[in-house]
Amino acid sequence: LRYPVIAKENQVEADIIVEFTVGKTGLVSSARVVECNAASSLVTAEVRKAADEYDQAAYDTMKAYYDAVEALKEEAVHLVRSMPRWEPSRRNGLRFETEMTIPVNFKLMK
Repeated sequence: LRYPVIAKENQVEADIIVEFTVGKTGLVSSARVVECNAASSLVTAEVRKAADEYDQAAYDTMKAYYDAVEALKEEAVHLVRSMPRWEPSRRNGLRFETEMTIPVNFKLMK
């Protein structure tokens, strides 16, 4: 897991849920983000309001925040895709594909 630089710079933390498939051979595929809860101490209600009112500095802060969130999502999917093989599910001795979800949490050290 690598914390994206843009997320560190913008103090963005996130809890991301990634859904994926474990195939009959145990390989991970079809990883995608299904939920993302992100926050930054730099993005306050005042900054959001100023961005809505076309304040350029606030707009730039919001853009950097959204870019950081996207970078965190991409890293979470990359992490799941990079996992080693799983033990595939079995029923009556036969292997089958299984949908799984896993949380990926990004927290900055204080």
